[in-house]
Amino acid sequence: MTIPAIEGTNKVVSEKMFTISGLRTAVFGLDELPPQVTEVACLWLLNPRMLTWEYMRPLAAEAIGNWNEKLAAGIELADGTPRRGLIAAAFDQRNHGTRLEDELANESWRGGDTRHAQNMFSIYHGTSIDASQLLTHLPSYIFPPSEDGSQIQITNNLAMGISLGGHATWHMLLHDPRVSAGCVIVGCCDYIRLMTDRADRSGLKTCESGLPPGGKFLGSVDFPNSLIDAVVERDPAGFLVGRKAVTGTGAGAGQEEFDKVQLVADDPAVSSERLLKHLGGKAILNLAGGADKLVPYSCAEPFLTWLKSQKPVVSRTLNVPNGEVPPPFVADGAVFGDKNTVFLEDNIVEGVPHLTVANMVRMATRFVEQVMSGTVGRASPPASSKGPTI
Repeated sequence: MTIPAIEGTNKVVSEKMFTISGLRTAVFGLDELPPQVTEVACLWLLNPRMLTWEYMRPLAAEAIGNWNEKLAAGIELADGTPRRGLIAAAFDQRNHGTRLEDELANESWRGGDTRHAQNMFSIYHGTSIDASQLLTHLPSYIFPPSEDGSQIQITNNLAMGISLGGHATWHMLLHDPRVSAGCVIVGCCDYIRLMTDRADRSGLKTCESGLPPGGKFLGSVDFPNSLIDAVVERDPAGFLVGRKAVTGTGAGAGQEEFDKVQLVADDPAVSSERLLKHLGGKAILNLAGGADKLVPYSCAEPFLTWLKSQKPVVSRTLNVPNGEVPPPFVADGAVFGDKNTVFLEDNIVEGVPHLTVANMVRMATRFVEQVMSGTVGRASPPASSKGPTI
């Protein structure tokens, strides 16, 4: 698998290396923090499969550079939103880069990894846990107290990941209450559907029985029941809609019907409670490639459709021509940070395969700006006529 370089980036930003909790962690933007800032948000960047943290460097530079430019121009923030600086952090996913133990374990079934389903899920599941560990300890490494006892505080956390990192971003959103927003780029929120589709495309023997797709795959040596248990505990679709819903989809149906089937929660009351508890007050930007065959949008669509149908969720879904950036998502009456509201912007970039194109970068950068300014669901904030306040 080869993922081309991220398109449409040209900014640069400072970076410093720290070893935190035994993990080499790059922190971007410390040198560019305005001197008066006392609060900081951290953008956690999660790399794709078979690549390293360095791949995410351009996204750090774009997000931080854009935000600092807005601060310098005197951007108007939502009422009550404190002005804060922005930094970013990145580290290698498990079994990647400096943490590589087994190259084969990062391959697909077609690449020779017979445990592809187990390896991929356990790697990004573990990475999301690593990110939460780093999130806890990062402040004490980068912001020690000054002589007068004052100390810069990290008061907000965002996550952004590509492909494998996008899968992990969903986990951070769902399971770490300190993460208020996440941008998922060519990632997926339904691991069982994604791997069922990939197993069928890979021609696994456990899929040769035909109908339904995955009928012999789930629970087989290629996707053991113990893996299903782990997925249901952590993955968005399994965790929110339930085991029966995610493992029973497509039963008695052919591939066409399987692709179209909609999810129905095993227990709507439990799903509603979990949704508000784990995603209430958060914002999600999902960016998919319309021609992505490795992580097809069709694998995420049933869960995203279910999510958009839930009462706490305010959403917008767009098919975006490649090269264009849609106007900001405006949700009248909804307030970002309200624990009874979830924001979901779902953009499918037409004709784009499994890569990050320039308008995805611009949409992701704008999303970070909206989270930082507290204007998610509102029109883009203008520059203040009063000039900069930092």
